[in-house]
Amino acid sequence: MSELFTNVARHARAETVRLSARQTTEGTVLVTVHDDGRGGARLDGTGLVGIVDRIETLGGNVTIDSPAGGPTRVTLEVSCASS
Repeated sequence: MSELFTNVARHARAETVRLSARQTTEGTVLVTVHDDGRGGARLDGTGLVGIVDRIETLGGNVTIDSPAGGPTRVTLEVSCASS
């Protein structure tokens, strides 16, 4: 998560950022970072690519919704080992 917050601080020009986390009834954990910045986040740098690589290694998924002009929402979905 810290890399997502670092990306917001460095690139988004956001005024607010929200973090939400919850476990679903299907036994996955969903973590979402949402900011009101300028959008346009892409997978051509090391930050987001590294996050995607690590989450996919765990069998999870990353969804990035970041249209030009914003906002940006990144959702991480990972199976919960304790379920």
